[in-house]
Amino acid sequence: MLEETAFNPASEKATAGLPLTALAALFGKGVASAASLGFTTVQEGGATLKNLKALRDAAALVPFKTDVVAYARADEATASPEPDPVGVNREDKRACGRPA
Repeated sequence: MLEETAFNPASEKATAGLPLTALAALFGKGVASAASLGFTTVQEGGATLKNLKALRDAAALVPFKTDVVAYARADEATASPEPDPVGVNREDKRACGRPA
């Protein structure tokens, strides 16, 4: 968890204000790098709700070359006023590269 705690603020500042196409390209490069090393699944542990949404939106725009697993931060998810802040009940099949 220390890794995510240190990385999240830097990540949020680095990606703040980037258009969706730039985020999709950035995430795509990271996934492609992992795929080139033989990984078939990559993980984002401790994702903020904002980053979780960005991952979904980017994957819907340009499907990733590997599976991506993201674990939302429990403190944000439980503090959110939304009934389903993580989006479990509205899973978007297109974000997984599958037809809706």
